[in-house]
Amino acid sequence: MTISTPCRHLTRDERLQILTLYNAGHGNRQISRQLGISEATIRRTIRSFNAASGPVPLTPTKSKGRRPFIDTPTRRRLILHATLNAEQRRK
Repeated sequence: MTISTPCRHLTRDERLQILTLYNAGHGNRQISRQLGISEATIRRTIRSFNAASGPVPLTPTKSKGRRPFIDTPTRRRLILHATLNAEQRRK
């Protein structure tokens, strides 16, 4: 029976170390041994930073998120309308 170690999240510094070593040309196994982190974690970290598309950036790219429900000009008009008092709206 194997005893598994408890899961823990990598710190930002650990992720930066992994990415720095990877960008310097070290292999996954070498990084794993040097930092004492499993090879699977090294692979997962590098993959999450889009390693397939060239050099790995030090910070992840932000996802674009959901598109706005209404366009900017309409949004501005609605905000203006909502912030005016009743007398100003009648003009």
